[in-house]
Amino acid sequence: MPVLVKVYPIMPIIMATLCLAVASFELLAWARMKRQGYNLAFAVICLAAAAYNVACGGAYNVTSPLKSVIWLRTQAIALNLVILAFFWYSTNTTHTASKTAWLSVFSVGAFFILCQLVATGDLVWDTARPLVIRVALPFGRMVTYAQVEPGALTQAQYFLGVGFFVYVVQMLVRHYRRTKSAETLWLLWMCAVLFAAIMNDFAVSTKLYAFLYLLEYAWLIVVVFVGLQRSRLLVEAAATLRALEDSERRYRAIFESLQDVYFRADSDGILELISPSIRAFGTEPEALVGRPVSVFSTDEGVRRTLYQALKTRGYVSNFESTLWDGESHLHHVSINAHSLFDEKGTPGGIEGTFRDISDRKRAEEAVLASLQEKSILLGEIHHRVKDNLQIISSLLYLQQARLFDDRDRGILQDCRNQVTSMALVHEDLYGSKDFRNVNVSAYL
Repeated sequence: MPVLVKVYPIMPIIMATLCLAVASFELLAWARMKRQGYNLAFAVICLAAAAYNVACGGAYNVTSPLKSVIWLRTQAIALNLVILAFFWYSTNTTHTASKTAWLSVFSVGAFFILCQLVATGDLVWDTARPLVIRVALPFGRMVTYAQVEPGALTQAQYFLGVGFFVYVVQMLVRHYRRTKSAETLWLLWMCAVLFAAIMNDFAVSTKLYAFLYLLEYAWLIVVVFVGLQRSRLLVEAAATLRALEDSERRYRAIFESLQDVYFRADSDGILELISPSIRAFGTEPEALVGRPVSVFSTDEGVRRTLYQALKTRGYVSNFESTLWDGESHLHHVSINAHSLFDEKGTPGGIEGTFRDISDRKRAEEAVLASLQEKSILLGEIHHRVKDNLQIISSLLYLQQARLFDDRDRGILQDCRNQVTSMALVHEDLYGSKDFRNVNVSAYL
């Protein structure tokens, strides 16, 4: 019956190549988005799975159990690395593992890796107990495993690996029940595949039955399916990034075309951001960022009033103040601003806008001055009219004194009364602030 000793190792090498290709893609993704640690974690999974598959290919090609020890050690080290990376990836995805769990898992993993590197004797692999496993395949083919029995430390690694998977599954189940995340569900399915493969390989290594080792295929399934999931997420992330960049361009265009001046200052009153429209005040934005707001305020009392209003109400609307520009010119401004708060509700600064209202203030002052002049002029006119009416009344009185006819004297007296009535109206208007109305009761 023919034996496959040269063809079968090709399959793990092909799988290792696929894992390396996915690892390269994930490393490129991590290089662009280094904040997302799960990209690096999945790249380490792929690299460790590739190393495990290469070790499997080497172990399948040995001709004696003793020659398999180096490949078995490499398998155990790669298996530890891929388990640690899988735990890293799962915790980065779910954010549920505690620091104690991290320290425990990585300490145990580092211990077993160190044991595979430096341990001698039969603690890791028992060279005194060679093991040859023959597995019959269809079409009259057969695969032969030539290896040695695992030692006590390797057996402990197997059992702790099972416990590790139980812990990860519990963690993922809790996260899925809370979030119903599709990615967590995928990880649970991958855990099921890995757990089935680990139990199969454990049974084969302990001679419960003779069958193919399946863990390298399980890791390939994990790499392919999680890689597809990661690719979908990366495509969605790229679309989101493009949308954010487009939104940033629109925001920048609006920000740079503002007529009002936008500003943001921290809790110490230091300017963090100011819009390009500040150039209308004769200064550049870069010259102001990092400087205190008090440098531009002309009235300390007004500034304290502004901060007090922001502290009590949280905002100000149409608050008028004066600011110096870059050439020591005074500008009247109208400020609309509100306080910024952090997640704990602590004040973290202010932001808002202000506009130059100097032209408006000058126009208002001119109008007020003109109105005041007109009010004085109208008052003088009323005063002069009253005086003139008094003169007319006096002239009528002198003329009345020269008449002897009572009828004629009565006519002139009526004229004097009418003139006096008009004079009283002008006297009321002269003493009033409202030239449009007269108090009738007082007049009567």
